[in-house]
Amino acid sequence: MLSPKAFLLQECANVRDVLDETLRYKYGADGSKDFYDECLIRLESTEAGIKGCEEGDHSQLTAFSKLLQRLTYLIARIERSSIGEYSWPFVEELKDLAAGICSEATLADDSTPPQIHVLSQGEFGYSIDPEQSRPSASRRKILTIVLPRTLKHFVLLHAILGHEIGHAIYANAKHQRHLKHVRRTHLGKTGNVLESSATTAARMFDKDAPFLVKQHLISRSMRQEADLYRFSDWDAWVEEVLCDLIGLVSFGPSYVAAAWHLLLAMDPTGLRWGPDHPPIAWRLNMLLDGASILGMDTVSSGDPGTDAAAKSFWDAIRNKRYADPWCDIIDRASLTDALNEIKALLDVHPPAAYPSNPDRLLPGLLNDLGHLVPPAGFAVEQDDSLTLEQIDFRHILYAGWIHGHSTDIDQKTLNRLCEHAIMQQRAIKKFQGTTA
Repeated sequence: MLSPKAFLLQECANVRDVLDETLRYKYGADGSKDFYDECLIRLESTEAGIKGCEEGDHSQLTAFSKLLQRLTYLIARIERSSIGEYSWPFVEELKDLAAGICSEATLADDSTPPQIHVLSQGEFGYSIDPEQSRPSASRRKILTIVLPRTLKHFVLLHAILGHEIGHAIYANAKHQRHLKHVRRTHLGKTGNVLESSATTAARMFDKDAPFLVKQHLISRSMRQEADLYRFSDWDAWVEEVLCDLIGLVSFGPSYVAAAWHLLLAMDPTGLRWGPDHPPIAWRLNMLLDGASILGMDTVSSGDPGTDAAAKSFWDAIRNKRYADPWCDIIDRASLTDALNEIKALLDVHPPAAYPSNPDRLLPGLLNDLGHLVPPAGFAVEQDDSLTLEQIDFRHILYAGWIHGHSTDIDQKTLNRLCEHAIMQQRAIKKFQGTTA
């Protein structure tokens, strides 16, 4: 019979066999070697630790067992994904966006970017799994992004991943102090709903709360603050709001549109909440205010048709705003300060922040979409010469949302055009990088 130590060493050998098999697959545009190397370092570190343990050192063996289980779980998750099951052009842009802002100090370097892998699954929803801790010998944190399999090519909705990247940024040790300051000083400013768990509960139990909120409270037998927080995590609620602001600052108008579509698809009333998520109406109203503060909800391109289409797009979203004051949770001054601090943080790590002034690009991008051409940065001149321009993928998404609102285009066609444009922009970026 194997002792616990011998069993763990055998399991290390088993994990090594599984890891060797991962080289048969391609988990991203750059292949699987980086993933293999990172996991191998973790495995070798864990195996060395087990070998150095005494048979009777139960606490250390338990700790190494957990490390081994976590590594096995990670490999198994990655094996469930492949490059053919998600929009790789979008994911490559997302990796570029996250590389700087999500970098951390490791044994190898003071600023090591994370390793990002994508998992496609059947659930309707997006999420990210940033590692909270790593073995001491690890060089890189691994972020696992989960995409709905059915929305594989719906890149316009993928803008919601700005929120998920927000969770990864918040979990990053070098940003926590800054973001906790934003939470405490601005979101939690005296008078705001998120000032404390007590003020949040007071809003939930407000006598003027919408009828559906009261009905939901009664159905869950919630009559006071303690009842609410037996079901809900107040800290998680505040983090969700903070990550919405990061999503807005990182993806711009497309994040607002994606949030309104996806969140209301999960709860058309916008007035329900979950253990980790506050009422959707709070978040959506805040995003509209944030877009206004950042000047994202106006377009002055010089082209009347473009400006009219953009205005119609924003008017349609504004018309969905929840008029009940119960749905407004933060004053405009606090929201402005919070957004400015988040933007200052992201600006230090380009291209994390949404690039300003898409107005001059929108007429050309919308014209391409109107002709069912991927809206990318290229044009054939009269002398047959080719003009290339690097256009940020988030501007392509914005153009897609405006065009989708102003025309009767099939959503699948629209998203594929935008996805192909992002892929073409990757090619333009690579070509110009090699010819510069």
